[in-house]
Amino acid sequence: MSLKFVQPSAPDINILAVRFWPDSYGGVENNLFHFTRSLADQGLGVSVLTENRANAAPTETPYPGLNIRRLPVMDAGMFWRWAEWVRLAWWIGAIRKHAPQGKLWATEPISAVAAVLAGRKADLIYNPACCAHAMDHVGQRYAAATTLRVSDRLISFDRWAYLRAPQVVISSYNLREQFASSYGKREGVHVMHHGVQQRLGFDHLAARRRWGLEPGDFVVGFVGRIDPCKGLDFLITAMERLQHPRARLLLVGAGPDRPRLERLLRFANLESRTVWTGKLADPYDAYPAMDVKVLPSMYEAYGNVIPEAMAAGLPVIGRRRDADDLMPVLVASDELIVHGHNGMLVDPHDPADLARALDELAASPALRHAMGRHARQFAREMSWENILPTHLRQMGFAPRAAAAASLAA
Repeated sequence: MSLKFVQPSAPDINILAVRFWPDSYGGVENNLFHFTRSLADQGLGVSVLTENRANAAPTETPYPGLNIRRLPVMDAGMFWRWAEWVRLAWWIGAIRKHAPQGKLWATEPISAVAAVLAGRKADLIYNPACCAHAMDHVGQRYAAATTLRVSDRLISFDRWAYLRAPQVVISSYNLREQFASSYGKREGVHVMHHGVQQRLGFDHLAARRRWGLEPGDFVVGFVGRIDPCKGLDFLITAMERLQHPRARLLLVGAGPDRPRLERLLRFANLESRTVWTGKLADPYDAYPAMDVKVLPSMYEAYGNVIPEAMAAGLPVIGRRRDADDLMPVLVASDELIVHGHNGMLVDPHDPADLARALDELAASPALRHAMGRHARQFAREMSWENILPTHLRQMGFAPRAAAAASLAA
C-alpha cells in the first residue's frame, strides 16, 4: 500500500506536548510520536509545539505532513514556587503565536487550561496521559510510590481542563472511570486505545545470547521505567516462589528505584538470576529473549508495553484492576488481556497468584506459544492503521481526499 501525502497550508491539529521526539521520558512520548505520524498518514496536517529540551533543531519535518516547532525551555527562575502559573503563561503565549489555526490537542492539564484562556476553547481536545487525582490517590496509599504524588494545584488544573474541554480523549475505560470517580461524569469523553507498531523478524537465540541467557532458561521479562509505581517488588516476591529451576528475570529500563530493587533481589537470593539491561533505545531488542512479559504496576492509565509485548508474540501477565480505597491498583490490564487467551490476569494483592501463573506457563511451552499467537493477532488488530480512522470520524475528522483514496487502494 502506498500513501500519497498531502501537505496542507495550515495544520488541522496542533499537538501541545511538553516532551516530543527526540526528547523521551518513556512510553508516553514514544506513543505520541507514532500517533502523530499516523495522523499524517491519514492526510491530516500535524503541527507539534514542544519545549526544546533535547537541544534539537528549532523546526523540523521528520515525516511528511508532520511539522515540529521546538520552543525555548520554560524557565520559572526566581518564580519557581509558582512554576505552574509561569508554565500556564508560557503556553498561552506559545498558542497565540505559533498555533493560530487548527484544533489544539493538549496532552497535559496546563496546556489545556492555556488553550481555554487563550480564547481557543472551541478548538480544544484534551488528551491527558493520566488522571492527576487518581494517580495521587494511589501514590498516597503506597509509601514507596512517591513519584505518583501530584500537587493540589496540578490536580485543580486537571479537573478544570477535564470539565471544560469540549472533547476529552483518553486511552482506556480504566482512565475514564478514574476521571469520573475523581471529578464527576460528563459528556464528550471518547476512549481511544493506543495503537501499536508491528514488528517482524525476531531472533530468539540471538537475543538470549546478547543478555547471557541460555536456550533452556524460562525468562520472565519486564519493560518500563524502574519506578516504585511499577510494582516490581510484587514481581520479585512472586519470583521467589517460582518452582522452575532455570527461571530468570530480565529487567529492561532505568529509573530511580533500581538501588532499592537490587537490595530486594539480594535478600531474595535472586541477584544471580536477574539481568539488568538498562534503558534501551528499542525494547524490541529484548522482547525476543523473553518467554512471558509481566506488568506488575499499581497504576497505569493504559500500559503501552502490553500490546507492544504482544506484537512480539509474548503472552502478558498483568494485575487485575481493583479500585479498593485502601490498596488501589488502577490499571487497564483487564481491557487488553483476555485471561487464558493472550495472557493472564492475577490477583492484584497476592504475589502467590502471579507465581502460580508463571509456573503454569513455565510448565507448558505449548500454552505459551498458543497465547503468543493470540497475542500477536490482538496486536495486529490494534495497529494505528486499523484503529485510527474510526476514532477520527467519531471526533469529527476525516482523511483528506487524496490520502483517503490511496488508503482505499
